[in-house]
Amino acid sequence: MNERLIEITPDTEKAKSMMKMANTRQEMISATDYSKYPSLVVEGYYEVIKELMSSILLLDGYKTKGEGAHKALIDYIEKTCKTEFLQSEIYFLDELRKVRNKINYDGFFVKTDYLTRNKKRIIKIISGLKNIVKQKMMPTKHTHSAGGVIVKDGRVIVVNQKGCSWSLPKGHIEDGEDALTAAKREIAEETGVTDLTLIDNLGSYSRHKIGKDPKEEDRTELKTMHMFLFSTKEEDLKPTDPDNPEARWMKKDEVADMLTHPKDREFYLSIIDRI
Repeated sequence: MNERLIEITPDTEKAKSMMKMANTRQEMISATDYSKYPSLVVEGYYEVIKELMSSILLLDGYKTKGEGAHKALIDYIEKTCKTEFLQSEIYFLDELRKVRNKINYDGFFVKTDYLTRNKKRIIKIISGLKNIVKQKMMPTKHTHSAGGVIVKDGRVIVVNQKGCSWSLPKGHIEDGEDALTAAKREIAEETGVTDLTLIDNLGSYSRHKIGKDPKEEDRTELKTMHMFLFSTKEEDLKPTDPDNPEARWMKKDEVADMLTHPKDREFYLSIIDRI
């Protein structure tokens, strides 16, 4: 964790207030003569972006502190919003931060050409940040799923969802089921494997549901995954779940790169030495 980040209680009301301020500031910028005041417009756009990034941190339960706080905001967005922004956009954010500092501390004057070249990119970044804030403010349903890492001869099973994303086999825990029972049922449905020997309880982790676009999250549902480590003697994979049409064996060192959701990869890499 970045030393400039402080963990706090998520603050939705303050995030809403900062979002409102960002919108107000953007309205003011729209009424400003770009050709006459380009430096002030650039400074204003940076403040809008800073307020939106701060809103995201507040909703996630963080704030920044001290020297380097603005850079810490950008680093946080780079780490947590990989699917929303291109790396080139992250680099541009850091460049914009430096330009803003030169304006504020050195009396630097930006030429109108800088805005002409970069306005569309700035507006796109602002729009992306606003969408993230709005998604994080949406009511979230919390569900529980169970699944497993199934190993045989140094290989692990991965499954495909609806032909567009990959994960470890897992699924929703039904009413009256315990996590282990649900994990075995879901594994049987998604892989066809029923001969399972429990090796270990791998604990749990949480992430948002994969969206219709696999590169995006559906923040209306937060899923807590309860995971187990199994071995099996079975080789053939015969999924029966129509939403998971394919299962395959992969070398354990190749699994992480196959998993679609960053949190699934993070979890798998945290337990790979136990396989």
